[in-house]
Amino acid sequence: MSFISRSTAALTFHGPDLVPYELTSKLGSPPTRSHQKGEKKCNSDLTWSTGYWSFDAAERTPGDLGGQIEELFNDLTDDMNAWQDLSSRFEARVFVGLFLNEQNEMIDLSPATLKLLAERNIRIAFDIYAGSNEEAH
Repeated sequence: MSFISRSTAALTFHGPDLVPYELTSKLGSPPTRSHQKGEKKCNSDLTWSTGYWSFDAAERTPGDLGGQIEELFNDLTDDMNAWQDLSSRFEARVFVGLFLNEQNEMIDLSPATLKLLAERNIRIAFDIYAGSNEEAH
């Protein structure tokens, strides 16, 4: 068994009352992407139905999800009151992309990494993409 070929990770917040500037101010870093409810979508007359704030970690090849999660939180505030406030008012998660080249690859998270998420009341969501390995059925 080999380790995950490639991984991506982003901290995301969603909510109808989310104002990106507030999250930027409380978390201490500008987002990678953001929008407020009612803003027009790029090149469209459509508007966003909810607010959104996202902060990306650098993509890793080979995958290093634990390192990416640590990178996300190292660049943001350590103020647990701010985290508890934001995670209680908005849907908060680390959104992960795992990209496999083999039929069976693995990844693990240390207790310290899991603690970073738990202390901040942040869930983790995985999108897993299978490679095009001809042997996999």
